[in-house]
Amino acid sequence: MVEFIRMEGWLDTPVMSGEEQTQDNRKVNILHWKGRHRNQRQWRTEVAVTGRRERGRRNPVPCRPVPSCAVFADVLVTKRVIVAVVMFACYLLLTMLLVDRERVRPGMPFLHRTSLLNFFFYASTSFDQKNTCLLIIGQRLENSAIILNMNDHNIGIVGAGLAGLYSALLLQEKGYTVKIFEAADRVGGRVQTHHFTTDENQYYEAGAMRIPVTKLQDTIFSLIRYVNSHERLPQTMAIRLIDYICHHEGNYSHFGSTISRIPVTDVTPASAGWIDVPEPYQNRSAGDLLNSALEELTQGLNNDFNDRIEWIVKNYDQCTLRCYLIEHKNWSPSVVSFLEATLFYPNAFSCSIIDACIKNLHFSSKDWKTIDQGMSRLTDAMAYLVGHENITLGANVTELINTGNQRVAVKAKCSDRVISAEFDRVILAIPPPALRSITNRPRWSTRKELAIRSLIMEPAYKVGLRFKTRFWEQLSSGGSMGGQSETDLPIRLLMYPSYGMGTSGPGVLIIYPWFTDGQSWIPLTVEQRQGLALDFIAELYQDQCDQYGNKIDVHEQFIEASEVIWSESTGSGLTAPQPGHLSTHLEWARNAENNIFFAGGHLSYHYDWILGAALSAVQVVKDILQADVQPLSDVSMEKESRS
Repeated sequence: MVEFIRMEGWLDTPVMSGEEQTQDNRKVNILHWKGRHRNQRQWRTEVAVTGRRERGRRNPVPCRPVPSCAVFADVLVTKRVIVAVVMFACYLLLTMLLVDRERVRPGMPFLHRTSLLNFFFYASTSFDQKNTCLLIIGQRLENSAIILNMNDHNIGIVGAGLAGLYSALLLQEKGYTVKIFEAADRVGGRVQTHHFTTDENQYYEAGAMRIPVTKLQDTIFSLIRYVNSHERLPQTMAIRLIDYICHHEGNYSHFGSTISRIPVTDVTPASAGWIDVPEPYQNRSAGDLLNSALEELTQGLNNDFNDRIEWIVKNYDQCTLRCYLIEHKNWSPSVVSFLEATLFYPNAFSCSIIDACIKNLHFSSKDWKTIDQGMSRLTDAMAYLVGHENITLGANVTELINTGNQRVAVKAKCSDRVISAEFDRVILAIPPPALRSITNRPRWSTRKELAIRSLIMEPAYKVGLRFKTRFWEQLSSGGSMGGQSETDLPIRLLMYPSYGMGTSGPGVLIIYPWFTDGQSWIPLTVEQRQGLALDFIAELYQDQCDQYGNKIDVHEQFIEASEVIWSESTGSGLTAPQPGHLSTHLEWARNAENNIFFAGGHLSYHYDWILGAALSAVQVVKDILQADVQPLSDVSMEKESRS
């Protein structure tokens, strides 16, 4: 009996018993093995192995480990192995003449040129020693391609968010094969666009929604250029950037009992009714106060981010912004509370001061972009280029084991089956709560486990509400054309779409309460949350009329709603680093554990932005390859630079 251990990429050593040898010391055993080409079409290969008895021994010498090298030929194992070698060489020559190396025609097998050398090397060592005769026969299954390269490595990726997809694209560019496991029924992670209908502009961003136009965000804009310039991407999936409006003069600021159209950055303690704020601060705007609070720390951060942020983390990470302003700036606690309530959210200043520095850095941008028809178009395009056959949705990873052969075994449960696979490396591109839900996994060092447990993910709650008309644009007093109204009501932010402005027909609004505000919504039922959202929006528009003099009736205008609670759906939320977390735990959280690597936006200083996920992916691929890796960029530009 010949026993084979099924592996992803290699066939382990077969062991043949002497009792089952034929009279001429030959025994042929067949094993079906599923191989994968970089284009991921599937083949079935049949492996035939023969053993030869050595003098004075009852059992034949066991076959050495067999690499996953396949030859498409209709021959059997014979003593005249030169025939097989010649046929292989002829087939390879024919393939090289008929097939473009980068793109495989349907139905035409494809071989890496390096595989020929691999085959001859293996064949020569095996046949000269006369221990093993190897011939692998490939049988085409549907329109498929076959890859021959024993040096290829297989990388498993857990999580099909932007970090996982970006890692996969980088690795495929380097010639690696990847397999992604995603627990949800979609790709994208925290990038999620919900379409109410197929009609134009009837959608909202349940996750990431905007990109500031800054030098720091070049990695994301380069990613978009890379995707759009890729020859395999259909034109219908091309990404088009449009302007995102962050502020508009028609938006509201609602704090206390005062509703005004003063931009929130221009709100003062006097205008907002903060009578306990000391006189010198009464007429200073929230924006001016924030700039003076962080100016000393954030100076030069935009031009030399990496070095400057490391200096801030080293010297100030143990401090909250509240502590910094009261003890170092000698501010009154009431001034600090005013700033927190106006420009941030409840308890925001109990986080590390680094959190405020990063937020202020990105939100200081004057120009913003978003993706026409939704941010999900970016991750959908990335998934298309990775190959949907390389992504298994609805696969909840329950087991992660380091094997004895320096590989990592992964087990994932789907609704109808259990998937088991082994990889040379595994990337965990998932948030800490999801990582901790993997029941059977290695227990790493105390510092590593502490870093995983310590990261706080605050609730993030978003609701998209669809209305019969875009009534917010049609007010007699002037409408809101994009941007957001800000309030201390539980809805916190009321966001207006930056697309479809001025059109007739239905429109969509978003409410977006963060952190403590978001937490208060979660225990309620769906009906209660929906009712409260409408009530609070109605409060903002209680005295408003449309351009025809009709009073705005928010409840009558309502059609439907869709919501997402990130802490429930993905085990994630908004990262809220506590004092000391970044300086104490971030490096430990990033570090690889043997052949298991970690990625995700929470492992970057840009944790609230898709930029953080992309930069984390670049870093994890650098760690795997132990080489310099550049972010993805325009394909045509990359080819020119190589030439």
